[in-house]
Amino acid sequence: MSDPHELSQAEIDALLSDLGGGASEPVVSPDAPSITPLSPTGATIRLYDFRQPDKLSKEQLRTLEIVHQNLARSFSFSLTANTRTVVQCSLMLLEQKRFKEYIDERPEPVVLHLVSLDPLPGRAIIELDFELAYLIVDRLLGGPGRPMPPGRAVTEIEISLMRTVVTTLLYSVREIWSGIIEVRPRLEDTTQNASLVQIALPTDVVVLIVFEVRILDTVGTISLCIPHNVIEPIIPQLSAEIWLSQNKAGNEEQAATLTQHLQSVRVPVTVCLGEARIPIADVLALEVGDVLTLDTLVTKPLAVKVGSRPKFTGVPGTLGKHLAVRIEDVLDEDDDDSFL
Repeated sequence: MSDPHELSQAEIDALLSDLGGGASEPVVSPDAPSITPLSPTGATIRLYDFRQPDKLSKEQLRTLEIVHQNLARSFSFSLTANTRTVVQCSLMLLEQKRFKEYIDERPEPVVLHLVSLDPLPGRAIIELDFELAYLIVDRLLGGPGRPMPPGRAVTEIEISLMRTVVTTLLYSVREIWSGIIEVRPRLEDTTQNASLVQIALPTDVVVLIVFEVRILDTVGTISLCIPHNVIEPIIPQLSAEIWLSQNKAGNEEQAATLTQHLQSVRVPVTVCLGEARIPIADVLALEVGDVLTLDTLVTKPLAVKVGSRPKFTGVPGTLGKHLAVRIEDVLDEDDDDSFL
């Protein structure tokens, strides 16, 4: 006996013929562009793949890779200055994964730093390798850079000091991301329990960026986890062509500002009339009125030094009541060595 709720083939055909007045719906090819203005109301239709939602394209990932390669270089310079030793930071990994996968892969113990990237929504995570963070903190406090003793738990004071490293990274994030969007990164919270972090749903896609950091004899990692919803507002700008053009304009503006500031910097300019080498006995016997013979000929031009490097040649003289030197020539790099 057939199910009373089951439709017959004739009823199914009748329903299909009534849809849209009998007109067939257009079939959208899987290879069609992701954004197609096909809506009868004029609205934009965006194709959505339920098997791989919120995935970034290869071009967008490549742009993020370029951005964070620059971020790694900027972070290297900052850490080198702060720790007084050479620090090498490089981009090691950039990939997409589910947020649950990221949380499940966190080691124990772990310290996760939650940061905001205003005006972007949501929060991101910065994770520091324990041994690396301990060594950097030791250098920041004036130590030689001792590694973390094995088996010892991290103290609250050390976790607080690790915030300094995170803040340094956020300065680089603000500087490098300015080519895409002006962000105001801020460290909001720190937790040691990864399971309590709820910056995204378990099935949400996140971008995991891992940096390899080499300092002294230690190699560690620093990772940045950014949920898809955080970078969603800037996805249209994640084009290598757009980012490079904006970055070039930003570099030109920074170069002009730097040049303006450098022009007001005062540097020492000195002129050496000559030198003489005499025995200590003669120095002790010097009296008022004695004359020393210098190793410089009267007809030879003098070296005019800027800082410690000779950059010009000149002739000594006076200007009013002051001693002066008249610039005769500009030295090139090869000529510099002859005056050293």
